[in-house]
Amino acid sequence: MTDLTMSFDPGASLNKVVYQVRDEKTPNLLVMQPEVILVTHEAMKSYVSNRIGHPRPEAEAWGVVDNKCFVVGCLAREFLADAGMRELKYERAVYKVLAAVGAIKQILGLPTKFSVSLAVLLPWNEYPDRERFERLLRASLKNYTFRDERLRVKLEHFECRPEGSGLAMSRLSTKGLDWFRSRSIATLMFGHRNTSALVFIEGKLNHIHTTTTDLGFHQMVEMVVRRTSGQNADTLTKAIFSAGAAISETQSAIAALAQSRDEHLKAEEVRVITSAIASSRTQYWRRLSAWLDTTLQPQLNVAEVILCGGAAHYFKKELQEYFSGTPTYWGDELMKQVQTTIFADHPNTTALAFRLLDGFGLFLYLQEREAAIV
Repeated sequence: MTDLTMSFDPGASLNKVVYQVRDEKTPNLLVMQPEVILVTHEAMKSYVSNRIGHPRPEAEAWGVVDNKCFVVGCLAREFLADAGMRELKYERAVYKVLAAVGAIKQILGLPTKFSVSLAVLLPWNEYPDRERFERLLRASLKNYTFRDERLRVKLEHFECRPEGSGLAMSRLSTKGLDWFRSRSIATLMFGHRNTSALVFIEGKLNHIHTTTTDLGFHQMVEMVVRRTSGQNADTLTKAIFSAGAAISETQSAIAALAQSRDEHLKAEEVRVITSAIASSRTQYWRRLSAWLDTTLQPQLNVAEVILCGGAAHYFKKELQEYFSGTPTYWGDELMKQVQTTIFADHPNTTALAFRLLDGFGLFLYLQEREAAIV
């Protein structure tokens, strides 16, 4: 049996890892920031020699593979990394997986040699790269260092699925194969970087109607950046999600974005930011709904729409109205499972729990596959 089982969702706004060690009864969650950067060995040696404190492994994630020094997450931000919105996810995901595996190893005190079963989500338009991704992962995990500790990790079992399929597989497990085969099902993943539609017809993913667009939530954030002055995309994203649909000048999350020290100028700045968010939200939703019109054509006769992703949670009211004539599924059963197993001690985590559903569904699928192999 594999020593470590984990699903990995390399999001453009947050890396989400669900993992469980052999003989443990419940899974755990590891989240890391999405930034990745390659730095010189000299730059990393300088950082380590001048470091003060004792950060957790996931907050100081760096390593060396094939003589390349990579940095992931919070530490990567200190080296001025970005989220790589225009780069292929799977290329960066190799370094992200190495960092996550290394961090989990050090958090749990695992030996330097162990095995892992891994499932990864990729956008549909990068799904053809899954075999190349697997080859890179297998070779890299066999021999690399993480925070000056040499690791030799055997990739025992690997699954790669398109984003949105974790929740779809969970729905299949709940409703049964006959139900799944007897209707057309669409899974919509509204992510930060991409928006995808997986269309299942007669129990099989239909490649003609399945599609991905770069119309991710970052497009709305970039609209706000262009309409305001001095705003940071990452800070804006958090504030927009926190404010939700109730966009007003009295919203604390929005008011906190103002940078002016003069009270009169600050009030004017808040008005500009509020207006920018409201108008960008309207414009972005119009583009999303137009994409939905084109993607889910009436002749598909979709019987149920499965919705997931952070932007779906943000636009829940609009999506419910859009699909008022079609049954929707928001992963309620899976949501309860996530909240009772992973967030039992953190009740106010609904938004994060919802973003985790796809990866958690994939984790459960991986566990079932492992059990079947055994």
